[in-house]
Amino acid sequence: MTLIVKKDISKQLKAIANQQKDTIKFSVLIGFLDAQENKVSILSAIHFTKNLESVDNLTVDQNDVNQLTSLKYILPYSLEIVGLVFYSNKEFSNEIIDKIKKSVASFKSIVTFTRCTSKAIEYFTITKEKAVKLSSQEKELKIEQNVSIMHTIECETSAKVIVDLSKMKEELSRNFNEFWEKISFSKDEKTTLISIANEKSPLDRIIEIIIPGEEKGFTTKTEAGNVFLAFDLHMNIYPKESIQGKSLVELKDVFNKAFTRDLIVKLQRSFYDQAIKSLIPPKKAIVRISGIECNAYISKKNASKYEFDLMVRLIDNAIILREIEADYFSRVLLQDLRAYFVELEDEALIERVDKLIWI
Repeated sequence: MTLIVKKDISKQLKAIANQQKDTIKFSVLIGFLDAQENKVSILSAIHFTKNLESVDNLTVDQNDVNQLTSLKYILPYSLEIVGLVFYSNKEFSNEIIDKIKKSVASFKSIVTFTRCTSKAIEYFTITKEKAVKLSSQEKELKIEQNVSIMHTIECETSAKVIVDLSKMKEELSRNFNEFWEKISFSKDEKTTLISIANEKSPLDRIIEIIIPGEEKGFTTKTEAGNVFLAFDLHMNIYPKESIQGKSLVELKDVFNKAFTRDLIVKLQRSFYDQAIKSLIPPKKAIVRISGIECNAYISKKNASKYEFDLMVRLIDNAIILREIEADYFSRVLLQDLRAYFVELEDEALIERVDKLIWI
């Protein structure tokens, strides 16, 4: 396996390892996997504190797993949690790595477990038999701009559906895939993903995916007893190497999988407002973490405790970034976290973040 690490990330890990502080930390590595070339690229890192008695107690508990799961769902599509970093002088044995691996077994993307000291960064993977040390290459990797894809599910259905939340979700899910082969794009279908990612204007990096109304048999008038449903989907896609040069028409399956993820999370956090007889989806909130634009899902009435806990814990990341002199990333993240807590009207957390912003 080839392991490519962005130089700035190595600097961050070493800076944390060199801190003479009692606070115990671990980091999450973000990047992408290229199965065809057996290559892993690490583009970013998120740093957390842990409440442990010993720096050498290398564990990932259920709270960590819950928050990492939330992190997975706010990342741009194609970026993954690819590794975990522990700051410890304790040597990694096969038993230690196997224990860590079992604790994060639900994350198939995690392929490296890293031990970082003030002297060295050691990357390991694990086979069925033993832990294997990986050699790594440091490079000036570029974090390309995200490409945003947008699509609106539109369907005509029985008015009885809208009073049954489970039936409404079922109808939206069914309709999403029913006409997928008929999609068209707001840009030329032969346009490559990387050419869109390289556009300077954010508006030019948006692709709208459309299914013409005539393909669905829509008429100008809704039939008696029916209603018209519309549900917006939006995902950011990171143009990793294996899909950069592909045209839009070649990426139909990729777009479908990205939207499916957005649809699942949105339907989980939507609620039906009886007063206005409408399904209310969560609000997307931008959270920029060390150069990566993520999208959280805010819903006051159907909130995710795990996502909220993740956002609170990201305050630690902002503090750590400031301590290792990554001030810009720290301030951007704090501003986005403040906006998130404002939406939830959490005055205590707003005040806490404000104090950090103005330090």
